[in-house]
Amino acid sequence: MIVVHETTLSEIGSLEVPEWLQSDPYSVSVIYHTAGNTDDMVQGVLRAKEMKAGYVYITDDVMSNPYDKLPSFYEEEVQILETPFESESKQESKEE
Repeated sequence: MIVVHETTLSEIGSLEVPEWLQSDPYSVSVIYHTAGNTDDMVQGVLRAKEMKAGYVYITDDVMSNPYDKLPSFYEEEVQILETPFESESKQESKEE
């Protein structure tokens, strides 16, 4: 697994996963910190899914150490990440 992005949520607009990693989403991880609220977290998850990231962590904690506590929206983040997105559900249906 490679962390391809560790940045603030406000800086993710043009970030892309290198082409050589796109074939295996479980080799790609993104980490976003300084998310303002739950809506920002949802947008970050959607962006990570667009990038085909297999691992996602988003926190509202800030620098200098954005990893010293769980995000205030942790339970919502876990719930969203456990829910298949429409395109994933369609892909799973095709494989069955």
